[in-house]
Amino acid sequence: MPKILITNTNMSWNNGAVAQVISVNSALKQRFPNTELSLLSFFPELDSELCEKYGIPFVTNQARGLQ
Repeated sequence: MPKILITNTNMSWNNGAVAQVISVNSALKQRFPNTELSLLSFFPELDSELCEKYGIPFVTNQARGLQ
C-alpha cells in the first residue's frame, strides 16, 4: 500500500489550508483508493479535531513526539 505524507500545511489557523488538505485527501483517495494518507502536524492539539472530523490521520514532528 502506497503511503503519502502531506507536509507544509495544517488543519488549523487558516480555512483555506483546511480546504486544500480536505480536497487533496479526497482527490488522492478517489484516484488511488489503496493509498494511506497522513498529515504532518506541527500543532496536533489544534489540528486533531478537524483531522478526526474528516478522517485524515496525522503524525507529529520528531521534536514533539509521534502521534
